Amino acid sequence: VLRWAWQIFPVANVTALGFDGTVYLPASVGARTLSALDPGNGQTNWIFTATAPILAAPIVGDDAAVFVVDSAGRAFVLDPVIGTSGGVLFDVGAGVTSSPAL
Repeated sequence: VLRWAWQIFPVANVTALGFDGTVYLPASVGARTLSALDPGNGQTNWIFTATAPILAAPIVGDDAAVFVVDSAGRAFVLDPVIGTSGGVLFDVGAGVTSSPAL
């Protein structure tokens, strides 16, 4: 049963799913944003803007924190409820195009 649809083209990478069903989706190829979509209605809960394009899928930690790496090599950990970051978690100093691992 289709509950909702969310259209964006082209999609940059695969999505990540939170434990509560929240869909975490990099906006599009070359975009710096990550959206959190409500699993019940598809509405946008929040949008995070990175310092460079997000080319890799985000991951969700066992505490529900969302980890995302931008193409400049900066990693962020996001609050899953409001999408805020405490700043750069670490900076590898080089381009990153793959997802982080926990």
